[in-house]
Amino acid sequence: MKIETANAASLKNSVRQSQRPFVMVSFYSVEWAESATEIPELVALQNAENPQVEVFLVSLDGPETGTDSLARFLHPMGVDFRTFVSDRKGQGLIDSMVANWTGVTPANLFYDSNSKSGATPPQMMGLYESFEVEMLINQSRKHEVIQSEK
Repeated sequence: MKIETANAASLKNSVRQSQRPFVMVSFYSVEWAESATEIPELVALQNAENPQVEVFLVSLDGPETGTDSLARFLHPMGVDFRTFVSDRKGQGLIDSMVANWTGVTPANLFYDSNSKSGATPPQMMGLYESFEVEMLINQSRKHEVIQSEK
């Protein structure tokens, strides 16, 4: 697993460069109990048989936590893909990524083709729910069909 230090600009760039049609950016902390529950579900989403969504896990624990500590936290949950750690401790990175963040944690941002390009903001989610992601994918596809018919 590769853990990269990220700021808002580098994370937005990684989202734009994703080869999958959708990206889920999931912010977590080793201190949040919900993270240990949510991350295995996000690993399943990343490793789906026909993957449509690329998952970016982003630790808000800051670089002082150390990548070895983060790897020890993530590895038992099956994380074997590229992940990130915020370049600063705390939730400032979320504020830099989306203007309408409510402060709820854990926080997940869902990007479709429009939001990956920056044309629209990403969808803000609280705790990851698979049905909500399916709904967002279906909405995005309907919107694309409507736009192509115009």
